[in-house]
Amino acid sequence: MLAHYALASATDSFTIEANPTSATTIQGGSVAYTITVGSSSGLPVTLGVTGLPTGAIAAFNPPSLQPPIGGTTSSTLTVTTSPAFTVTETPAGSYQLYVMASDSSETHWVIVTLNVLYTTADFEISVSPNFLTISTTESKTAIVTVLSIASYSQNTTLSVTGLPAHVTATFTPPAPRPLMAGTANSIMRITVGADAISGTCLLTVVGAVVTGTRTRSVPFMLIVTGHSIPPVAGGNVGLAFAFIGIGLGVAAAGAGLAIVMSGRQGSEVMDFSGYYYCRKHRVPLWYVEGKLWCPLHQRHVRTE
Repeated sequence: MLAHYALASATDSFTIEANPTSATTIQGGSVAYTITVGSSSGLPVTLGVTGLPTGAIAAFNPPSLQPPIGGTTSSTLTVTTSPAFTVTETPAGSYQLYVMASDSSETHWVIVTLNVLYTTADFEISVSPNFLTISTTESKTAIVTVLSIASYSQNTTLSVTGLPAHVTATFTPPAPRPLMAGTANSIMRITVGADAISGTCLLTVVGAVVTGTRTRSVPFMLIVTGHSIPPVAGGNVGLAFAFIGIGLGVAAAGAGLAIVMSGRQGSEVMDFSGYYYCRKHRVPLWYVEGKLWCPLHQRHVRTE
């Protein structure tokens, strides 16, 4: 259906029409109208539009026309709306746009309707691999993928929750942005410090829209391994390690000391200045990782 409105009389030097007169898109989408100008004078005509909603932009191709005398020529008006979850988000609704054409003496206009529907835009995140085994003082990487659903195309800030002490995570880039219906990747690097405690941790990788209106998450497993300690030859359950203890008033040193472990309940351990303290002596962290033996009290020490 064509529409034509004018501010002048039957002596108009040109006419303007639009097809279609109504078009519909979702937030973040675009529509196109064909604007046709007919001339009786052959003068050049400049095009423009008013009434655009928030976040919408318009472009004419070409922006001006010069139809032949007694003939017509056309331009394509494209209106593009802003997606949801953005500062300039185009609100859903129905809008009347006034498309104008002007020559040196007259202005004519035509009304078209722009219908904007709520978007189904959303996003998901995934991690590959979904677990890592990392030794102390080492780091490894996994790939975090942000998947766009429908028209979603926003910077998505990534983070990790549940990290244990002395373990850090970084992302490159920190806020990937997928194209609409596409994907974007970020490298997640997890670094385990020398003082990290061995064990298995269930972490959560989180993706958040920069505006803070929506988040998505995925579980991730981290297995931290400490220093390996060989068993004592000939022992049922044992370990051999070099022990350096600085007691409060007592000093002890040994090399290659073999201690046979028992199954009795251990004592609590305190972490201070890079050392674990077990009652009246201290040892470097890795000496007591994994519920190792406390030689001073002949019992296990608990590190968790």
